Amino acid sequence: MSAPSSESGKVGYSPTPLEFGGTLAATPLPPEPFYPLRCDQFLTLRDGEMSEARSIRDSCLSAFVAAAVGIGGLAAVINWDESIKQQKVALAATAILCIGATAALVVAWVQQRHIKRTRTKSAYARLINTIAGQFDVADEVAGSDSPLRRFFRRFRPI
Repeated sequence: MSAPSSESGKVGYSPTPLEFGGTLAATPLPPEPFYPLRCDQFLTLRDGEMSEARSIRDSCLSAFVAAAVGIGGLAAVINWDESIKQQKVALAATAILCIGATAALVVAWVQQRHIKRTRTKSAYARLINTIAGQFDVADEVAGSDSPLRRFFRRFRPI
């Protein structure tokens, strides 16, 4: 490594090319701390970036399913002609469940778009793909494939 230069009063890093094999030259990078990353640590890092968005998405999908079951139960059990004539709360309860189900589905969709964009079109994705190339890790092993997708992939014709 070269010593700091003090030309024109500036103290900084001035790289000196190193000769390798007579024809190749490489400029050394400034000294930076690095952390050696094991494969299991990389997998944790890769999955950890999406955990909050995944949990929000999964909670919203669970709320949507619960609301859909509630709407189905109300639709099957209630005598709608009688309920509408007497202005019972069944109509209001069904409307509230429909609004809740729609809102949960919209939030889950937004979170899924965020997850997809982060996985494919971000600086995070580029860095993760570079590191994954060093570890030679497949997508299924790295956890970027959803459990539902892996379940249905089993039934694909070969």
